[in-house]
Amino acid sequence: MSDKIKILFLNKDGAGVNYFRTQTPAIELERLYSDQFEVDIQAELNFNDPEVIEGLKKYNIIHYHQRLVDDIRTMNNVKAKLPNIKFVLDIDDYWHLDKKHPLYNMSIEHKLPLITVENLKLADFVTTTTEAFAEEIRKVTGKDNVFVLYNAVNPETMKQFENNWKPDPKGRVRITYAGGSSHMGDIKQLESVTNMLNADFQLKDKFTIKLAGWDTEGSINTVSFNPELIEALKAKNLWTMDTVKILNKSKGNIEMITKLPNAVKDQFRNNVFKQEQRPIKSEESVYYYYEQILTDNHKIIKDKDYYNWLMSFNKMNYFGEEGIYARRWTQKANIYAKVLDETDIG
Repeated sequence: MSDKIKILFLNKDGAGVNYFRTQTPAIELERLYSDQFEVDIQAELNFNDPEVIEGLKKYNIIHYHQRLVDDIRTMNNVKAKLPNIKFVLDIDDYWHLDKKHPLYNMSIEHKLPLITVENLKLADFVTTTTEAFAEEIRKVTGKDNVFVLYNAVNPETMKQFENNWKPDPKGRVRITYAGGSSHMGDIKQLESVTNMLNADFQLKDKFTIKLAGWDTEGSINTVSFNPELIEALKAKNLWTMDTVKILNKSKGNIEMITKLPNAVKDQFRNNVFKQEQRPIKSEESVYYYYEQILTDNHKIIKDKDYYNWLMSFNKMNYFGEEGIYARRWTQKANIYAKVLDETDIG
């Protein structure tokens, strides 16, 4: 029987955090210390399946990011059934989101801060990015079981971080923003900055703004009045602006429409609104709003052909870039840093 330490890394998605904090460490551990560790990587596990739990008993350590599961009862059951395994939780973000964060309401609705805190308490060890954050986590765990593993890159094995930088052929200073979709509050601080730079005669035509990570992935939920309810209200001459205001203000409380017969109320109780999910439109992407801020609502772009190409949201490279602004579409986590090759200030 092998005396190697067996570790299971749960790599739940291909986003940047998991790439840096889960996938890459697992690969590096296997590469550098394969004589001491036996490493497995899994994307998804059903912890309510007895066969899955039985299969996990061969491991010494299970490593995961932020939360093993989103249900505390399940987490407790897993811990109880696997008493010989050490659970290592890695976390890089504070569990309380700012109200400006796009996931704030979802986080509160699903009680994610509470679930994250309970996961921290149940973990045997916690790893994080900075000593300041480690101190906050220790307040939760109440134990000296929190360790700092700094974010780091190895250009020798992570080719996207090789130094292939070259100066801009036109001598411009290239200023790049590369970040995720949750940073609207940060980007808003840059409103008018590009315009101010461009208005300075000493700086005009000497810089380029680049926006990296531009995408229109994902979907959006749309909420509208149930068409059948609208027809029913029209039949009773009750489809008016006052009715719309009442239903919106009461969040769909059909009882507020006092003149509506009870039979109709019964039919549409909890069915006032119709919710649909559809692909997000390019102009609805948060990156479009980022772009508006970084280009002063596109006013700094004078080339009409280039502006029209931007508005077409075509992912193909445009070789006639005006120079003052450049859009860089999203890339996978293992290659996105190549934009640094054409960046002077990040």
